[in-house]
Amino acid sequence: MPDKPLSYFTDKKFENEIKIIVNSEQIQAISNENKKQYAVFYEPGEIRFAEDLVVAVNKKVIIYIEKKDKQYEIAVADPLYKEQSLQLSMNGEQINIVFPSGDYSGSSVIKHITEKTLIRTFMNKLSIFFASGFICSYSVQSSNGKLCKNN
Repeated sequence: MPDKPLSYFTDKKFENEIKIIVNSEQIQAISNENKKQYAVFYEPGEIRFAEDLVVAVNKKVIIYIEKKDKQYEIAVADPLYKEQSLQLSMNGEQINIVFPSGDYSGSSVIKHITEKTLIRTFMNKLSIFFASGFICSYSVQSSNGKLCKNN
């Protein structure tokens, strides 16, 4: 925007404010206020984008995640054209990604996962945690998935 003065940029609150989540040799990740997350994993690793969004991968990969209504759209790509598959974990939910080959090698693979699936995975893990006796005064009601204090 060559015709805009510096004050235009310093006074304006941009719609897509970017937050740097991680900037290391292993992972570079950002998110913005529009519920979009971007990450480059230079090696296997895990990142917490937010309190309710943790992503882990077992290989080098580029990831884009966008929350749309009650589901997440996940786009994953192997920019080195070397991998056949990838194990991605999103809040503990394991997602197997199979990369395209041949002429489509390096193309993105898009998956959709609902919040309900992520919540069910979390509640199952929470049930195991409670069943192991770490916290005895609470339990998970399987009918509605709510955490309730035992009397």
